Amino acid sequence: MMLLVLITSVVRHSWNIGVALLCIWLCLENVICAVNAVSWSDNAQAKMYTWCDITSRLNTAVLVGLNIAPLLITRRLYLIANLRSIAPISRRAKLWDNVVEWTCGLIWPLVSAGPLYYVVQTARFEVIEGLGCFNDELSHSILAFVLAQVWTILPPLISVVIYYPKVIWTFYTQSREIDRFLGSSDAISRRTYMRVLAIASVDILLLLPMGLVSIALELHTNVRDLRSLSFYPGWNAVHSHWTVVQVPYTDIVSGGTYSIVSFYWEIWTTPAPAFVIFALFGLTSDARDSYRHMFFAIANYFRRPKAHSSARLEEGPGVAPSHSLSTGTSTPMTSNSSRVEPVHCDTAGASQECNRPHYAKSENASSLIRWLQDIRETA
Repeated sequence: MMLLVLITSVVRHSWNIGVALLCIWLCLENVICAVNAVSWSDNAQAKMYTWCDITSRLNTAVLVGLNIAPLLITRRLYLIANLRSIAPISRRAKLWDNVVEWTCGLIWPLVSAGPLYYVVQTARFEVIEGLGCFNDELSHSILAFVLAQVWTILPPLISVVIYYPKVIWTFYTQSREIDRFLGSSDAISRRTYMRVLAIASVDILLLLPMGLVSIALELHTNVRDLRSLSFYPGWNAVHSHWTVVQVPYTDIVSGGTYSIVSFYWEIWTTPAPAFVIFALFGLTSDARDSYRHMFFAIANYFRRPKAHSSARLEEGPGVAPSHSLSTGTSTPMTSNSSRVEPVHCDTAGASQECNRPHYAKSENASSLIRWLQDIRETA
């Protein structure tokens, strides 16, 4: 499903770094969990060492990147909400935004999964029956929480506290103008507008609660170790027993109710965000149009050569390709229609277009139109 979202983004030339990284991390996590579930469905044997060495590190990168990517999306909406002028964004500002997004969304997760993870890694990897290779064998210390576990709540918390209020407030204060604009233009639909609100609420409604529950279960499972919690037990103490830890399902059951709940919580925290993100990005009208175009393109590719030649003859040699942007409606939006031009009427009431509000006549309205168009590209 995440691959479909990525493919449709490429087809529609609507490339958003936050959305792309979110789909990549979710796709990696689901592939890893699927292979692990099949390989260790009924055993906790230490095998596939190379696979486990790689995926145990990737699990850490996914944990960090999966929580940072929605923060980047909300930050993009925040920047759009703060856009007061209709002047184009400078090249330097775009470059800086790209550097911030690539660094936070890709480079930092890889750094967290590499040297930072090794500092608090107490075992080579852990094999849990029913789950496969994991990276839960960390030193019970404050440094381990800061380097590895805080990323389940820190990025969603930053998004909710800093960016989310501004985005929601801007949507609320301009709701009346947006309602009139949506009724007079096909550039953006109300469904897209509501979907952006849902995208901005992913952190507060999904990721932050999931992170809090995960940390609560982790703290309850290791409540005895909290009494002797230290900042860092030391390099030799952490890396002295460098072995593979095997956890059969019987040990999980014997651990009590919270151990069982934590086990099944780990299973469902992987596919749940994927379904939510696919519902927000993969079921839109533009995405469905992309699926349809890809299906017909593949079908035409496997047709007989005669069908290709006849179709070209019917089309004619002088037909130029049309460059349009898909808006999810029956009327295509051309590349020159990013702004709504005023309608000039010689006679009052000559057409319905004359009775519609002319938003392009004022700079505030033009800024609103620019804002809505940027939102559509983000969504």
